[in-house]
Amino acid sequence: MQALRSRVPVTLALIALPILLAADAGAVTLMKLAVPDDADEAGRAGVQAIMFNGVATPEEAQLAFDASKAVADTHREHIDPASFTITQDGAVTLTVSKHTGTVLFKHLPILKGLTHTTVTTTVARASW
Repeated sequence: MQALRSRVPVTLALIALPILLAADAGAVTLMKLAVPDDADEAGRAGVQAIMFNGVATPEEAQLAFDASKAVADTHREHIDPASFTITQDGAVTLTVSKHTGTVLFKHLPILKGLTHTTVTTTVARASW
């Protein structure tokens, strides 16, 4: 009876470990796939927020940043304000980063770096 009791925690750990690793791997994979699309969506929101006439005023730049930030906030992502630029042709460049919560990866040094991703994107104005 004593031997059976000592095996129960080990057995539970051996069952739970692969499940937790799979859940963490799925969360990281979804984040890595979603952030580039979310960054493009935030950039499009910034481009569409302003009426571009050759030179963006500080007010227009703030409007574009706020629109991009609103989209990023809905995806729980962060836009680096220093990276946010509007080019002469009206394109918006921004850097979006996201950290995903994990159960095991955050405690394993070799996998900890996978829980954070950063993407820089440029979204051009429509030519029409």
